[in-house]
Amino acid sequence: MGDFDDRYVSIEKETTYGTDPNSAAKFGEVDDESLKHIYDTLVREDMSRFAAQKVVRGREYCEGSLNLVMMTDDFTSLLIRGMFASDTVSGSGTVSHTMAEGTSSSDVYPSFSLHVGRTARDHTYTGMTVNRMSVSAATGEFTSMSFDLQGKSEATSSGTMKTPTYPTNDPCFFANADVFFKNNSTKADSVKSMDFEISVDRDLDSGFSLGNLSLTQAPPVTRRSASGNLEFNKAVYTAANDEPTYDQLTQNSGSTFLYDVGSGQTALKFLFTETTNRDITFSFFKVFFEAPDASVSGRDHQTMTVPFMGLYEADNTALSQVVIRNATSTQY
Repeated sequence: MGDFDDRYVSIEKETTYGTDPNSAAKFGEVDDESLKHIYDTLVREDMSRFAAQKVVRGREYCEGSLNLVMMTDDFTSLLIRGMFASDTVSGSGTVSHTMAEGTSSSDVYPSFSLHVGRTARDHTYTGMTVNRMSVSAATGEFTSMSFDLQGKSEATSSGTMKTPTYPTNDPCFFANADVFFKNNSTKADSVKSMDFEISVDRDLDSGFSLGNLSLTQAPPVTRRSASGNLEFNKAVYTAANDEPTYDQLTQNSGSTFLYDVGSGQTALKFLFTETTNRDITFSFFKVFFEAPDASVSGRDHQTMTVPFMGLYEADNTALSQVVIRNATSTQY
């Protein structure tokens, strides 16, 4: 069982793409990881032989996912920062990190170096960038997160293991997960479960250049998107706190399927509380709700599921925003 204790994942923000800082790693409580080295193969076939004779290794890179429970620790916060181009810090004691999508050339999506301990070997992955983030919360469960990453080819593994220092945070769970609609200050009390994902759809091919096997720059961010699902514990026919109703979405009277708010307001907000003054808020400023599903089966209780899509909102010049409150006073 001693070898099992040597399983870990650490993360550090890079100052130079693909260069491991190897200085102040943050360790996370990760449920599982699937990072792996990948290379293409170029097979040469010609008309003179009845089978392929030559092969070379092509592009080399790494990709995979990290799955974990949501907390406000530095490890999770750095991964969330990977989905946003800026982090504005305010306050003292209780510090707010407002992470935005960025509107100028000085706003840059970061890259990271990860170390993964697997039993008795330390594996190094540099130039790792976050491509997709998903969040899921359901009654009776912990709030879970998943991050998809991609980066440079793996470095040579080492037999020298790191000594992890893990966060002491408590995990977020369903009882402290609140959903708010249309800038209403009162949370909805009928959401049974929710999930959403944000993707930046990185262009992996454009991270490569002639004369190099692996990535020479972070794969550029292309089109940002956000989508998810809301499951209500009943079919909503009368809104209590601006929830979308069944008739509102099916009758399509005007643009009632679209929540578009003003500057500084949120169309859909998820608040996940860890403890006092430690929480994470995901805000979407313009949301399009798709057709609801409120069908029944036998004598099972009727629920209602509503898919949604996030859109760019001009007044807020953003699609989404995250605010993390914790005790870390420096930028992620």
